[in-house]
Amino acid sequence: MRVVGVDINTAALDVAWSNAVQLGVKDRVHFEPADILEGRALGRYDLVMLIRVLTCFGDAAEWQQVLDVARDHIRDEGLLYVHDFTYSPRNENYRKRYAEGQRLGMRPGNFAVHDEDGDILFIAHHHSEEELELIRRGYDQVFYLVHESLSLHGNTCTMFEYIGRKR
Repeated sequence: MRVVGVDINTAALDVAWSNAVQLGVKDRVHFEPADILEGRALGRYDLVMLIRVLTCFGDAAEWQQVLDVARDHIRDEGLLYVHDFTYSPRNENYRKRYAEGQRLGMRPGNFAVHDEDGDILFIAHHHSEEELELIRRGYDQVFYLVHESLSLHGNTCTMFEYIGRKR
């Protein structure tokens, strides 16, 4: 297996490279600092993984563009794996954050994620059932699971895992 990791965050890629060296797999991995929204062709693969990636795209057009770019990089019959957050308005931690996001004119499921100083790190997005349908469009479902997990700040959250085979 050969792996190409893509991230706009070079510090994250440094950690990934360090892990690859420590695990003895550095000859099978390559890490590419890139903004996937720039549309740079990075090859076609048997599997594209988006792990907590879509949550980082609060803008609906950019969110869709990420899905389109991922699809463009999957070989025919290849797999898409997505692991991300679901819209959970019953969760007390998020209900208030969703309401604040909507009060500020954000799309449903969006909210600000703050650092320890209270500054906004980014606008996060949690996925509705309708958006989950958009993610699955063009794929045959191989696996789907909804489960509880913890967020970046240790909040209980509901997540989904999806594997689809490209049609």
